[in-house]
Amino acid sequence: MIDCHGNTLEGIEKDCSQPGWYATYSDGRPNEAVSAEVISKARLIQPFVPLEMEIFPCPDGSVQWEDAHHTLEVYADKFKYDDEEVSFGDAVEKLKALEYNEREFKLELTFPKEFREHFQRDQFKDSLGRLAFDARELFKEKMTHKPSTVCTLSGLMEVELIEKIRDAVASGRVVV
Repeated sequence: MIDCHGNTLEGIEKDCSQPGWYATYSDGRPNEAVSAEVISKARLIQPFVPLEMEIFPCPDGSVQWEDAHHTLEVYADKFKYDDEEVSFGDAVEKLKALEYNEREFKLELTFPKEFREHFQRDQFKDSLGRLAFDARELFKEKMTHKPSTVCTLSGLMEVELIEKIRDAVASGRVVV
């Protein structure tokens, strides 16, 4: 089982923005705060980083994702993959080639108890169908540049459901 790790890019950004933020490592050196440039570059590559890699702030002001076999370091002016300086594109290719990305995965989601009955009734099938219909209509409208004559089907329940799905996915965890 794979648990999502405690550190997140958002958490590192928040911690480093606090006045007097300070962390030490085993050799007693304090961290430099992670700069906005590093956070910005890390956000660009984050979608390509497998969930199995954990992120850390580093004493030199960089951030590093790592697993048992590989490291990806993000600096304001460069990327390093396994201690070799690489371009953004090369880093993405190396991350995509990791075997994690070749496997299916299961995601465990937790919803509030208020949604249990709705899920048991039809696994959100009706609400998700209405949301998909509305999305298709919006897409058609965008592609044809003509307003749709079809009324949307989604209502308050669908709005609440999509918010809960977003929250559940954000706090979900990979199980296999």
